[in-house]
Amino acid sequence: MALHPNFKLVGIEPGIVITFQFGAVDFRNPVPLSVLETLYQSGFPYLQLSKQGEKAYAPKIADSSVITSLLKEAVTPNPQTLNPKKKSRARKSK
Repeated sequence: MALHPNFKLVGIEPGIVITFQFGAVDFRNPVPLSVLETLYQSGFPYLQLSKQGEKAYAPKIADSSVITSLLKEAVTPNPQTLNPKKKSRARKSK
């Protein structure tokens, strides 16, 4: 069932659901977008993003070269971690 163009109700029939944050929420009536967003972000199991919601809430990155440079930095190993200096161990004499 579609509650809002960005969200859909899954796994339950529309009706009254007791939530931790908002108490009783009646999904048979229009629910404010702010309530739906808060429930979704807190992991409410009966809300999913619709196709339109996935587009609306997807992170926007203007330049793909920024992504490429960040990935290169993340993959390029630090030379100091590849060949760490060995600690010298002094032998104890008996």
